[in-house]
Amino acid sequence: MEAHDVTVLSTVVDDMNPELLAPLLEDLLALGAWEATFTPTQTKKNRPAVRLEVVCRPDLAHVLAETVLEQTSSLGVRVRQEQRWCLARRPGRVTVLGQSLAGKWAQRPSGRWEFKPEYDACLDLARSRGLSLGEVWRAALVAAQAAAGPEPGSA
Repeated sequence: MEAHDVTVLSTVVDDMNPELLAPLLEDLLALGAWEATFTPTQTKKNRPAVRLEVVCRPDLAHVLAETVLEQTSSLGVRVRQEQRWCLARRPGRVTVLGQSLAGKWAQRPSGRWEFKPEYDACLDLARSRGLSLGEVWRAALVAAQAAAGPEPGSA
């Protein structure tokens, strides 16, 4: 595991059409945010609202905060510095139904490697084969278990 410095941006929006907020998450992720989420909340006078939280590299905080202030009705963005612990990870692939499927290997603190298939890759394969997403996901995990660890040279 390794610790990384992160910046967390947050704001609450209670006076904006939620449909206008939808593209914001995509824009924040495209600009380099590691995470961008909306959480329903209540504000003063019991108004429904949305809390936006963005996790990013410290050097991206300014541009992401400007994006939030440009695309929302918010008058301010809170900023805090935190650390997050991350597992060692490597990109990888497993073969499912004769097709190579992308994912990532993460090393748990015990040293065990675990595979997580990429959602979009699983969904594409499921749709192309007329299967459920769950079937493809489970097949990817079975294939990864047989591999027992990240592919050599996949880092």
